[in-house]
Amino acid sequence: MLLNYTYQNIQYSISVNWNGPDGKSSIHTAVVEQLSALHGRAFMVYWNSAQLLDERVDKLYNCIYLFNSEHYAVPYNPKNRDYFLMAFSDYCSCLEAGIASDPSPQAQVLLHIFQTIQNILQETVGIYLVDHAYQNKHFKHSRRKETRLEVIKEPEPSYEFETALLQMLDLSRMLEQLNELQRRRVVKRFVLGQTYQEIADEEGVSVQAVRYSILSALKKLKTLL
Repeated sequence: MLLNYTYQNIQYSISVNWNGPDGKSSIHTAVVEQLSALHGRAFMVYWNSAQLLDERVDKLYNCIYLFNSEHYAVPYNPKNRDYFLMAFSDYCSCLEAGIASDPSPQAQVLLHIFQTIQNILQETVGIYLVDHAYQNKHFKHSRRKETRLEVIKEPEPSYEFETALLQMLDLSRMLEQLNELQRRRVVKRFVLGQTYQEIADEEGVSVQAVRYSILSALKKLKTLL
């Protein structure tokens, strides 16, 4: 993985692997070791903090994958959503309490790099939650259909579309077609269960703007099917 940063007003790039030979996360400690080799051992002060972050990443991925001879996804369980969010929250708290609170130049460089890693993890969280949300909505719809009890409070995308989405093998590639604003609103609407009004109030925009943004995102996703 290529990571860019600026140190002492000079731009640099380093290449690090996400995992070590044992298959566990080592990206944070690898960053510290490379920066120490390039710029001096002042960076090694943060090696223990980096190791804690790597441990949090492993905890996060253990919520998604089972590792034997090869990894595969954990079977869907609504409880996994809470475990996953807690694991990601632990990672963010660890970063905030450690390197983010240190004003030194070395810590600030590491913070910039680690926030890039954090953004990638956050994208993974969004993809995971959206995928589980569609599975959960599809299951709930099936039960409503069986009991003939269906209440629609707001216009929703067709369930045929949701079913088609579930059949997409690469959900992450599909979501990458949305801009950041659309992706965030889709997650809020279909993962967190917020209404259009709640999203609008939170972002300080009109309900119409939120609705148009989400419907445009869904229309764009339909073209990928």
